[in-house]
Amino acid sequence: MGTVTTAPDVHLRTPDDPGGSRPAPTGPPGRPADPAGKLAAARAALTRAELAAGLRTRLAGPTVVGTSPALVAVSGGAVSDTAAPLATVATGAGPVPGDDRHLPVPGDDRHLPVPGDDRHLPVPGVLAPLFPGGALARGSVVQVTGSTSVLLALAGAASADGAWCALAAMPDVGWRAAAAAGLAPERVAVVPAPGPDAAAVVGALADGFDVLVVGRCPALGERDRRLLGSRLRTRGAVLLSTHPWPGAQLVLRATVQSWDGLGQGWGHLARQELAVRATGRAGATRAREVRVHLGTAGLLVPVPGAPSSGLAAVATPASSASPDEAPLLQAV
Repeated sequence: MGTVTTAPDVHLRTPDDPGGSRPAPTGPPGRPADPAGKLAAARAALTRAELAAGLRTRLAGPTVVGTSPALVAVSGGAVSDTAAPLATVATGAGPVPGDDRHLPVPGDDRHLPVPGDDRHLPVPGVLAPLFPGGALARGSVVQVTGSTSVLLALAGAASADGAWCALAAMPDVGWRAAAAAGLAPERVAVVPAPGPDAAAVVGALADGFDVLVVGRCPALGERDRRLLGSRLRTRGAVLLSTHPWPGAQLVLRATVQSWDGLGQGWGHLARQELAVRATGRAGATRAREVRVHLGTAGLLVPVPGAPSSGLAAVATPASSASPDEAPLLQAV
């Protein structure tokens, strides 16, 4: 699992990039082909983000610099939480032993992410009908409202395919839910509060990361957002926004339809049903909608012909967490 640490505990050494220049890409725009290239691009993007926010001082030659509390790096190792208001990263909760309602149905591949390619990133199979071509086009902006779980599921599917992700202006994200959704902590960078230089910070991140998840950020004006959209198309990155974004190719709106788990004066909220509706200029002429369930196993799809409680798991990594450690809900 990963480490969530703030200054002075995280140090990024960039001997091959002392000036913060962007490494020459070896693959498609915004997506270096090899892991070393991706790591170099991510480090360079973090360097530029720090410089843009005035958090890093240039020094001649190789440098070792501390990361400001405004910039949090997530890397491999044990979990720690020293200064930032972030939840401890833990393994995602899997299905409750003996409860086969959360297991994939044999022969039903909707729980599998739709594969990506050089021009697309994969999406959870249950959400694929909402996307033109069933995948997330590189260089696009997708606005997601109503459910953080849907947002994390999209980022998690890309991360599981090897994508590097950056989260900006999302200080309250649930890291246990993020890990359960498939986000690989060793390939995630977090900027909880971009500040007044948000345009420069997010723009720098767009140069080195495949997926950017941006929350409420008043410092980003409409002109800034349009310029960032153009930059994303050039770099081949994808932006997922929790708030209105001008020029978004797709808008996903999740609304709660019902809850499951309560009895007559007892029980707990175990699952909820969501209707996820897609509109936008990149969609079909008419809006598209899918029904999904959200439970301890992640995004779920109803099993045809099964009772209302029959659910199949969608794009959720295996976990060794015990039932007592399992969260009732991952994120809403």
